[in-house]
Amino acid sequence: MKTMTKPLLLTAGTLVIVVLIVFCTAHFWLGSSRSLDWVQSRINAAIPGTIAIDRHRLSLLTPDLDLYGATLHDTKGTPLAGFDRLHVRLNWWALLKREIQLESILLQAPWADLVVHDTSGLNLVNALVKKSTGETPADIPQSGDPGIYFNLIVDTAQLSGGRISYSASDDATRLDAEGITLTAGGNLTEQSGHLALDMARVGTTAAGLAMDPARITLKAELARNRLSISPFVVALKETRIQFKGTAEDI
Repeated sequence: MKTMTKPLLLTAGTLVIVVLIVFCTAHFWLGSSRSLDWVQSRINAAIPGTIAIDRHRLSLLTPDLDLYGATLHDTKGTPLAGFDRLHVRLNWWALLKREIQLESILLQAPWADLVVHDTSGLNLVNALVKKSTGETPADIPQSGDPGIYFNLIVDTAQLSGGRISYSASDDATRLDAEGITLTAGGNLTEQSGHLALDMARVGTTAAGLAMDPARITLKAELARNRLSISPFVVALKETRIQFKGTAEDI
């Protein structure tokens, strides 16, 4: 018995050491600047524009991911959108229950400058989607097997310090929204979720006329097939417009 136990212990110990070495190597490489450069090069090869990320932090044990200073540029190098920081934390154990559970999502200072051109359309889409070559893709055979289903759960999602602008190519129509904050969460299988949105300053310009900035707030909750809005508020100087309501079978 002793002669068999010793080789088994040596084999088990060797396997543990090999697994630890592989895990540590993967952990350090994924957290290095080389892995970030590799991911960015693959993304930039697949889109017309370019994505640049200052740095990242990845932990496989927690696990969580942080991206800092991300910017999307168009084909001419003009910045279109970005954010200061994106933090995502995943629950590993939920995967055993076939659930993708995002314990927390934090997006700080996101921004986007959207422009619609008469010929090419929305600049953001042009930077992310390659133009069609006109070729028809081959039919993909459909399988009767639906595959493995994973439920999606978001415990907490928060957005702070957001800014977005939208304008037509001639600048005759323009919308600017600043001070955007958002809190949300939900469960896909249970068809439940909640959302709270606050846009501190929303200004619009149409036909050369600028309207006074307004504040827009929205609170909504989804429970099964019932959507409740309580309330949706537009505040403009001394004017306050408020909506409340519910919708069934969403």
